[in-house]
Amino acid sequence: MGTFIGHISPGLAFISFGLVWAFKYSYLYQRHRYVKRKTSGPPGRCMRVLTVVPWEGLMKVVYGTLAALAEFFFPIGINKLEMFKDGVLQHPNEWQHFTMYSYFAMSGIVDIISKKVLKRRAQPLEKLFLALAFGVESHLLYNHRHGKGMLENTIHILVFLAAFGSCVACFLEIWNPKQYLLPFIRTGFAFLQGTWFFHAAFIIYKQDWDPDPDDHGGVMFVTMAYCWHMAMNIVIMAVIYGFMYALFGRRWRKNHRADYTLSDLSTSKTNGVNNLHQREAESKLMADSDED
Repeated sequence: MGTFIGHISPGLAFISFGLVWAFKYSYLYQRHRYVKRKTSGPPGRCMRVLTVVPWEGLMKVVYGTLAALAEFFFPIGINKLEMFKDGVLQHPNEWQHFTMYSYFAMSGIVDIISKKVLKRRAQPLEKLFLALAFGVESHLLYNHRHGKGMLENTIHILVFLAAFGSCVACFLEIWNPKQYLLPFIRTGFAFLQGTWFFHAAFIIYKQDWDPDPDDHGGVMFVTMAYCWHMAMNIVIMAVIYGFMYALFGRRWRKNHRADYTLSDLSTSKTNGVNNLHQREAESKLMADSDED
């Protein structure tokens, strides 16, 4: 990870997860809100493919495994697999990065087992291992600041904040799975990690200016840019939600309102018939009383 490509690649990975989650949870939330299960009908071919194949788990396994191996064998021809030499840890940065990526690959394996092997899907277990992956990433990022200047340390602390936010959101999803905001919060933090990793690669390795690593002005800029990333990611998620609403939600909402109106009419008609019968019974009772 300690290269330009090493920051770009996790950035693209987290952005891809953010996109997948943003489309997925926008679709699921609107479907849950407007579509009744009894009238939803069987899913289409596209949705069957998306639900049958454990895409998220496969993405985690592929990204995590390739990134972990790249720490030791990229560029092609090098080998940094040696861990200790004369009692001294060799390549500490690579081993930390390898540990981070391995936990995401492990989370992907748990996803696949839960969805395709177990008789009943264990969603809390999936969330637990995803939270563990983000938690390990947060822990290692926080302790990944040795030998770096203040500017680069600040960049890593900002990545740590996004990773830790994802970890907390995942843990909260375990205890409150019906709270629809939590998956969107996790998605926002994943987006933030991705775009910030991408931007950090250019700040550290490809900048046109040569910043002082202990320059307070540079630190002020990156903290401000981090806030801009948060706002940009919120806008991206809002656009995706609006797109999914235009594609699915508007039609579902119209059908939901029509079903609700028919339900009201049916209820009113039933109540009217019941009231009529009640009035007829009361009139008959009064007539019988008069005859007596």
